[in-house]
Amino acid sequence: MPNSVSTLLIKHPRARLLAFEYSAFAVDGRPDLSMVIYTPATPADADRIRSLLGRGVTPSRAEGNRQRKTARRP
Repeated sequence: MPNSVSTLLIKHPRARLLAFEYSAFAVDGRPDLSMVIYTPATPADADRIRSLLGRGVTPSRAEGNRQRKTARRP
């Protein structure tokens, strides 16, 4: 269970305002560490982030491209 859940707003020069929800978790056995997970707050935020990362290339599509390039090498 997360220790805290909140929203972070970032003003990006190209994507404008981006909202992320984030959760902080304690790391078992390491009281000096925490893990923070950020996710887009809305589908519109997710779309703007995708556009910044390469016009909506999904990991499965990128992986398929990588396999084709590897297969073409002698």
